[in-house]
Amino acid sequence: MAFYNCIIFILLFFATILPDLNKIKKIRFFYVFISGLILFLIVALRSDKIGNDTIPYLRFYENILRLESLKHLNSRFEPGFVYFNKILCFFLPFKQGILIGSSFFIFFSYFYFIYKESKSVWLSIYLFITLRYFYSTMNTIRHDLAVSILFFAYIFLVEKKTVKFVLSVLLASSFHSIAIFFLFAYPLIYLKFNRFNIGITLAIFLFVYINFTNSIEFVISFFGKYDGYLASVYFRENLLASFFILGINISILVFMFYVIKFSVKKNNITYLKQLSNSKITESDLMLNITFIGTMISFLALKANILGRLSSLFITFIIVYIPNCLFMLKNSRERLIYTFAIMIATFTYHTIIFIFRPEWNYVIPYRFFWE
Repeated sequence: MAFYNCIIFILLFFATILPDLNKIKKIRFFYVFISGLILFLIVALRSDKIGNDTIPYLRFYENILRLESLKHLNSRFEPGFVYFNKILCFFLPFKQGILIGSSFFIFFSYFYFIYKESKSVWLSIYLFITLRYFYSTMNTIRHDLAVSILFFAYIFLVEKKTVKFVLSVLLASSFHSIAIFFLFAYPLIYLKFNRFNIGITLAIFLFVYINFTNSIEFVISFFGKYDGYLASVYFRENLLASFFILGINISILVFMFYVIKFSVKKNNITYLKQLSNSKITESDLMLNITFIGTMISFLALKANILGRLSSLFITFIIVYIPNCLFMLKNSRERLIYTFAIMIATFTYHTIIFIFRPEWNYVIPYRFFWE
């Protein structure tokens, strides 16, 4: 744990000494690039002992390396991920190649999205680590590759480029089938975050929760290859983890709602950016996506695999939270909120490491040559 904490404090140190980090483009780019490079190298050069799923992915990649053709390959993995492995074999024809190649794409996408969309890049990177998305990249490679593609889908969504949005989601689902559900983000650019829409959404999710078994069997029927998951550990209740994550998501949603809605009433907000060709503001979209992610994490109380579906929507909070803070006019209030969030997320980060290290298996850290 000390290794990762040192990385956090090094990145925070650089954030404090760089002048006008969020205002000067070159300095902003430099910080994002150096931070991304450091974290990329940690993930790409890790040992096969780091991460719950690292060894199976390494074995699959070695199998692809030995095959001249994919015709006779029998795999449970989605075609996009299979071909991604095959392409990597041409450029990185050694065992560590899958970790280097996948990490490069994941970190390029994450940090490009942070650079392009965040109003406070250092805080987004801090949240990326302390909210444990960083450790996810050492475990759920297919899922994180899909999320990385969805960052581009989100940009197309905001820009109302519908065809590119749909194609990006389809591409993401070729890496992990669950990503197809991000298509439900499209209607959210037309919905205001108001009582009526909140009530309708709550009613839908409550119905699904009460009729969970029938609902999930109906959904799984469209993904025949996942029938076996119904009886597996992925569809068992994991109340401690699910309650913990649900609590975090609710806290973040309440914070965002308070900052956006109540600050608007107090005229303590700098701007409310209107989405192009839409009647809603950027803040409505932030709240809509976070709300959907939180409701899915509520369903995860029934099946912990739905936590991965929730993260397709919730991951955007690494940009949403800094952007909410940026909206505030009152610099003192902004500073108080920033420190409170930093302390809360670091506490969460530390608690998981101490009491639930098996959730990720990333300590003690080892390089692949050790």
